Amino acid sequence: QSFYITTKDGTIHHIANNGNIYLIIDGDSFETKYNWLSKWDFIGTSNVPDGFWGRVESRDSYELMDDSTDYQNRDNTDSHIRTDGGDNNPEIADVIVIDHIDEENDTNIIDPMPGFTEEEVVAGQAVVEEYFRAIEVKDDESILKTMTPMYSQPNTVLYDEETRSLLSIEYIEDDPFRKSYVEYGRGRLNGTKIEDVIVFKVSFNVKYPEGVFGVYNEGDYTNWSMILIREDNESPWLIDDQGY
Repeated sequence: QSFYITTKDGTIHHIANNGNIYLIIDGDSFETKYNWLSKWDFIGTSNVPDGFWGRVESRDSYELMDDSTDYQNRDNTDSHIRTDGGDNNPEIADVIVIDHIDEENDTNIIDPMPGFTEEEVVAGQAVVEEYFRAIEVKDDESILKTMTPMYSQPNTVLYDEETRSLLSIEYIEDDPFRKSYVEYGRGRLNGTKIEDVIVFKVSFNVKYPEGVFGVYNEGDYTNWSMILIREDNESPWLIDDQGY
């Protein structure tokens, strides 16, 4: 669930909740307490003001818009609107996603994303596996070698009291998180191209010592996204973001 919030000076900020682990503000992720973010249950209370869509950058995901069947977007492209969550109430629709429609064939048009060679995928998977190995044994130096330089900041928390153990890992070439990272996430700020973003879906287990609690809930996490980037096709993959 995410929001566009307009401040009094007219600046539009994008606020999102990533897996009840990270609060995302304008593409930057802030780790916070799970129990606090898990209470995130806000919904819209009114329609967006006139001219709003002309001021936001996203053309694929819109919030708090009339729940009708068809909509003419800013590019005059016929689109179909569906709601994800909410009560199909035009005044409190939770999240509305617009898919471009091929009118002749009545199928969704999906922009193809560049693929990777087997060697590139294997290299990325090895980074994720090494990250979880290092996290499990709390090897700070090895953890940071798998991550982008921003995680080397002195105030970065790499782990808590938990033990995180990797259970499975899967690569999906057309994972939508690739496009989301480039267009709406940190890629929008660091200029990473979509051909330099790869995503793996992982499952892992979280366990705490008795009586200890932390950011993660104890138990298994599934379908968790690990987002890796590189400077170019000659550079190594590094983890830049993760979550749901």
